[in-house]
Amino acid sequence: MTHEEELELRKRIVEEALSWKNTGYHDHAGIKNVGVDCAHLPLRVYQAVGVIPADYQTPHYHPQQWLKKDVADTAFMDELVKYAIEITEAEVQPGDLILYKFVNSWTHGAVVIEWPNYLLHAVVNRGVIGSCADEGFLLRRQRRFFSFLVK
Repeated sequence: MTHEEELELRKRIVEEALSWKNTGYHDHAGIKNVGVDCAHLPLRVYQAVGVIPADYQTPHYHPQQWLKKDVADTAFMDELVKYAIEITEAEVQPGDLILYKFVNSWTHGAVVIEWPNYLLHAVVNRGVIGSCADEGFLLRRQRRFFSFLVK
């Protein structure tokens, strides 16, 4: 992929992510303008631009796995990141994926719009919103970064 092609794909990822803004939150859902959770939002964005196969089937995951204090239920996110490579925070660009750690699991996914000032993620009782990487419940959370474009 040329640099220009990568920039265009990143632009398409950001545009697709932003098109989900204000979609309501619903566990195990991934339907734009209807309902989505924090795992399906990045999945649907990356599927829409073709970096994850459209026929990808999600493994079962507990809808609120971050609440499980004695279990690291990461089945869905573990599968999702098979299509990406882990990168450093210094390498993060628009269109990349961030995973935040809650209790024992890397379970909250967000799409980078402009690092670190703006990312898009699905939040219980709020739906798909834009946030700063370190505000609210994301403050001081451990995080990992992935790119679907440099694999």
